[in-house]
Amino acid sequence: MAEDEKVNVISAAKAALEWLAKPQHVLVVVLVSGAMLFLPNSKLSLISIDGFVKQNRSWIGLAFIISTGLFLVNLGSWVIEKVTDHRAEKKLDADQFKLLSELTSSEKGLLNRFVSADQNSIMLPVEEPVAAVLVGKGILQRGGVGTAISFPFMVQPWAWRLLKENPDLLTGAAAYKPYNRFGR
Repeated sequence: MAEDEKVNVISAAKAALEWLAKPQHVLVVVLVSGAMLFLPNSKLSLISIDGFVKQNRSWIGLAFIISTGLFLVNLGSWVIEKVTDHRAEKKLDADQFKLLSELTSSEKGLLNRFVSADQNSIMLPVEEPVAAVLVGKGILQRGGVGTAISFPFMVQPWAWRLLKENPDLLTGAAAYKPYNRFGR
């Protein structure tokens, strides 16, 4: 085999493998080769491939077995990925719910201010210690542009959703008292 022919064969094999890397392409091979193997000759002769199938039955069978195996592996991987993602999402939801259920009364009080106003963003003093704690816990996020004395703070979307769905998470909230560094 000449060097150019080797390169062409390698390129063709590489292109075929790249094509087969997509599950939908593998499914096409499964369906077509399966149809060629299992349809009666009368149906194959309608589309004039009965002679081709008879002559290449072993290769078609091999293609069917390999492509079916590849498809099942891809399908299994997809199912495992979906189940794993679902479990991780459920665990994350449970962890986030637990975090919100273990807040102090002052943290609940500040969050209650957001919920009772039905606003997921409010201006708070820059030095607000409760807000700083909630930012540290990942429940609040400090917004962009503020003033010298206050900044917008936003409830994270996951926390906002859980607080709206479970208002009882704020049971026992202390009345919010804005921080005053001068004690007045």
